[in-house]
Amino acid sequence: VKLLLVGFCGVLAAFPFKPFFSFTSRQHEWEADRFAVELAENPRALARALAKLGRDNLANLHPHPWYIALHYSHPPLPQRVRKLLAG
Repeated sequence: VKLLLVGFCGVLAAFPFKPFFSFTSRQHEWEADRFAVELAENPRALARALAKLGRDNLANLHPHPWYIALHYSHPPLPQRVRKLLAG
């Protein structure tokens, strides 16, 4: 019972920091996309792969910005594809 209570308190204590952790994770994903493009030298292929993943996984293409800030560890797919194709 004590362990359960400690775990619950830990979740509550960590909640205010979740937007920061999500933001940091999204920044790492942008870096990973840049690295993948440099490595493969084909941004269109990565954009196509991301679009296919979005279709196959029924991704929400237009999430609310607050939901992104609080819960998304990856940038939304349309933003990633747009950034890849823009160069």
